[in-house]
Amino acid sequence: PLVFSISYGVDETELPASYGRDFDVIAMKLGVRGVTILASSGDDGAVSPTASRDSMRCGYNPSFPATSPYVTAVGGTMGPENHTPEVVCQSDKGGIITSGGGFSTIYATPQWQRKQIQSYLDAIGTGSTGTGGLPGKGAPLAGYNTDGRGYPDVSALAFNYIVAVNNNFTAVSGTSASSPVLAGMVALVNAARIADGKSALGWINPMLYQLYDAFAIDITEGTNNCASTGHVCCGHGYSALAGWDPVTGLGSVNFRTFKQALLALGDHPLTPTAAPTVIPGFPTASPTAANSAAPTRSPIAYPGIYKGWMYLTEYSNTDCEGDITSVSGVPVGVCLIQYNANNKAIGSVQYNCNEVEATVSSYASTTCQESKLQQRQYFGTGCAPSVQDSYYLDPSTAYGTSLQFSVRSQENNVDVMTPPVPVTSAVMDYVMQSTYDDSHTPCEPALLSGYSTYLQNHCFDVQDPNYGDYSYKFVYPKVYVYSTLGCSSHKPQVESLSDTCSAIDGRRRLSSISS
Repeated sequence: PLVFSISYGVDETELPASYGRDFDVIAMKLGVRGVTILASSGDDGAVSPTASRDSMRCGYNPSFPATSPYVTAVGGTMGPENHTPEVVCQSDKGGIITSGGGFSTIYATPQWQRKQIQSYLDAIGTGSTGTGGLPGKGAPLAGYNTDGRGYPDVSALAFNYIVAVNNNFTAVSGTSASSPVLAGMVALVNAARIADGKSALGWINPMLYQLYDAFAIDITEGTNNCASTGHVCCGHGYSALAGWDPVTGLGSVNFRTFKQALLALGDHPLTPTAAPTVIPGFPTASPTAANSAAPTRSPIAYPGIYKGWMYLTEYSNTDCEGDITSVSGVPVGVCLIQYNANNKAIGSVQYNCNEVEATVSSYASTTCQESKLQQRQYFGTGCAPSVQDSYYLDPSTAYGTSLQFSVRSQENNVDVMTPPVPVTSAVMDYVMQSTYDDSHTPCEPALLSGYSTYLQNHCFDVQDPNYGDYSYKFVYPKVYVYSTLGCSSHKPQVESLSDTCSAIDGRRRLSSISS
């Protein structure tokens, strides 16, 4: 491939010297061959990812490989997805993540970037001796390297991308989204250049700083002093200004003019010819604290800080306005123990949610210990179409799903363990299955850990790659399971339900309700 996008990063303070040198040599070789390398600038602003969990870790922590002069570092913006002006993507303004940026402590300012960085330093006035001007336009707190390579180089939208994962549509955010977007733009330009008999772009950084007036949308609003999730905002960070800045770089890329400018170049784009300049004092031995560059968390979802219920509602049509066919609810911000068929605790799960995203975190421990995290899934809130076939969107098999969050405040003495009940325009009967988080105290109401409701006499189709097609419907107190779709086979399997505490782990109860 002629384009690579990298979505991992590590603090420069943890980067083994040999790793950085080897990476740069390989990047230079690829650049000469016409390969373009792009990297996410990071999702925690000017600070370290650890600052998102610990305010004592505030400080300038530039991220490699975004700081390497031989990759194009891509920051993040937001706004147009909500039909508002484009600004810095920042967690404290609802952006989930904050555009990474700053100045390298390893690499000196490249010649092709010096003019823009000097303009930025002149604009803030006091260089590295500032006392902090966030969220205004004053000089940043002291501690950053005015002689270092500045990043990002450019930016793209980094908020609320809708992706499909396992038949579910979800919203994700991060510079791990904006970097691949710019990589796609470069790939399209390469295709057009090759079709025109020209070479691929290769290393593009010098070209960007020469031609930015032709394609860059200058971003002048926002800061990057907050870590992802917005829980921790530091004094360390930068403000977006006119021209290049260590928040969004030269600005957001307008693809139409970007393509025009790079298509007009001749057949010999600039390629790296010299080894990177290393600032004196860069360690010559690998720190023992790090073995290699580790992937960053991306996409990043907002941890739930409220008690309440998160519930997934399924509708009979795709606009989420038809009859409710099922609702599943789980408490938010509560560590729930998971049991196997032998009633043995095997782990735990915790659900978190905000206005735009929800997370489901599974742990190997029974206490939701972060170091024992096994999997974290991300889902977007709001209405979205869902399909029964993962390979294509067939309108005949599509239905609507809506993920919502119901906040219940403990401070107001509201019972946070009481789930919402389906509400429809007509009176309809539902079957409810309740799950409880303790097998030793069967079906104790105070230990309710989840519930699902199903519309009676509604056919639920399932297309499973492992078990094949089947369907089922509830007619309380029975459930009918069919070997075909559409609940049409003549001899379904029939299972009787009970409104008493079930023998399944001693933790479930089935009952009939009406809305």
